[in-house]
Amino acid sequence: MLLTQPVVAPEDCYFGIGIPVTRREFDHDLYSADKDFVPKRCRSWLRYYKRVIEHYEWAAPRMVALGVKLQTSLTLATFAEATRSAVRVITLYSHWTGDSVEFADRTHSAEEVGSAVSESYGGIFDLTVCQSTELAVSLRKRCPRALVKLAQGEAETVFWLHVYPLAYAYLKDNQTDFFTALAFVLRQLQVPLGEA
Repeated sequence: MLLTQPVVAPEDCYFGIGIPVTRREFDHDLYSADKDFVPKRCRSWLRYYKRVIEHYEWAAPRMVALGVKLQTSLTLATFAEATRSAVRVITLYSHWTGDSVEFADRTHSAEEVGSAVSESYGGIFDLTVCQSTELAVSLRKRCPRALVKLAQGEAETVFWLHVYPLAYAYLKDNQTDFFTALAFVLRQLQVPLGEA
């Protein structure tokens, strides 16, 4: 059975970021017992700025200018709210700790995330979260009409912050679906789909 995807515009897309995008958020997470990305993987502000913030500062204004709903300081509650809105593509851009996903408020298990979202959501969950299989299964169980794109390996922070604005621009210029836009950008960057 071939699934056809609806045409999506950037205005139909929601990009939620659960990791810090400001110095204040970084400093908060650095000493938080319920965080992993900053305190255990990138404790230096300068290194974090180069690894994440510099690329976010390039991507964010481009996404917003295209009409994407950009949500920083993403909590589980704001993520769940998006599933009750008219958005058709929800991108979760965050960090997986091994048994939970990091949001701005704290880390949450895949089951907590699945339980929080609206079971009537029928759009696309785009998980830009490393090793997100467990989270994908939880969302799919809760939202059987939704499609879930997941990362089975590392979701490269810098790479995806550059891909998304290009994919949203492609959506704006071409009446097509979200997956076609992503595939087009990946082909232009000469990255095989299985390696993205």
